[in-house]
Amino acid sequence: MNLLPNVLAKQEAIERGAFEAILHRDGIVTEGSSSNIFLVKAGTVYTHPATERILNGIVRTKVKQFCGELGIPFMEEAFSVHDLAQADELFLTSTTSSIIPIIQVDDTTIGSGQPGAVTQSLQAAYQTATQPAARNA
Repeated sequence: MNLLPNVLAKQEAIERGAFEAILHRDGIVTEGSSSNIFLVKAGTVYTHPATERILNGIVRTKVKQFCGELGIPFMEEAFSVHDLAQADELFLTSTTSSIIPIIQVDDTTIGSGQPGAVTQSLQAAYQTATQPAARNA
């Protein structure tokens, strides 16, 4: 797999003052340049299906697990670039960044412009799952 386009997209995003670039094919969001992208609408989490078009990240898999544990509906269903502006919440995942809320895409504020409740719940679940177990003294 050639990741040069991903590297160039990430560099362009950084040069434009963004943290990440959202990649798409024919208007369908696939992933970020170095992350997986999730959209939340009406309490349901959506992400592109795990196909040859995306890297099926470790944290992506954990988000799917956490959604099941928390009773949050999870759909592996493609969504469009136009759907981003209509999202209640957006977030990305990666091994190096864990779960990061997306509050703005280009000039469009997502939802309230603050991390949403679903994203925060998933962040808390991830933090709990990755914290070392307390040791008895």
